[in-house]
Amino acid sequence: MSLVLYLPRLPMGGIERATVTLANHWTAKGRPVTLLLDREEGALLDAVSPDVPVEVLGASRTLWALPKLASWLRRNRPAVLHSALPHNSAIALVAGLRSDTRITVAEHSLLADKIRIDRNLARIVPVMRRLYPAAAAVLAASDVVAKDMKTVLGLSRAVSVVGNPIVPDGFDPAKLPKPVGAGMRGDIPVFLAIGRMAPVKDFPTLLRAFRYVLDRRPAREARPALALDTARVPSAKI
Repeated sequence: MSLVLYLPRLPMGGIERATVTLANHWTAKGRPVTLLLDREEGALLDAVSPDVPVEVLGASRTLWALPKLASWLRRNRPAVLHSALPHNSAIALVAGLRSDTRITVAEHSLLADKIRIDRNLARIVPVMRRLYPAAAAVLAASDVVAKDMKTVLGLSRAVSVVGNPIVPDGFDPAKLPKPVGAGMRGDIPVFLAIGRMAPVKDFPTLLRAFRYVLDRRPAREARPALALDTARVPSAKI
């Protein structure tokens, strides 16, 4: 059974990292997986195993990938094509209408939050509402994401919850550098946040929560090995 994992490109992002982790893992297990990209770009290209086939449609924008993806599916006829980003998922579902390939789609974060900060995404929500019911499977990274997706898109069909693939094969936690402040008393809570500095990650809410805890009991932050440029962090009003 051939599987294609479809993305616009491979920048340093959570969905992209999860996709590369899956492709490398399944390929190592002898399962045929192909990475299909609109553009051959991104820092995570170097993280792809040399055993994973990477094909490129050569589309400078996701919308322009539609005819190229439809043609690619007709030529290659994979069993399943999976997309985990809204714009690519919509394109994949349209391209798959005249194909034998089963198209599966996934969401890894709250659509409602994405729509609030991304006007371009808000414009394709009506298209997603029409197309997602036709997907071979609709996946979500958590129960909360599944509930949000069903609400935003008005889905009456089932949404399967499948957690993110986090730990790759061969990962050794002993090799990780210990954060500054490690070794503190175990009864003191430690706040740790991992993510890019983008509005959708909502670090201001985390900072307000940290302030709330500090007003009531001792707590510490796990300080990163590299200092953040605080001028680029959204104001939290704490």
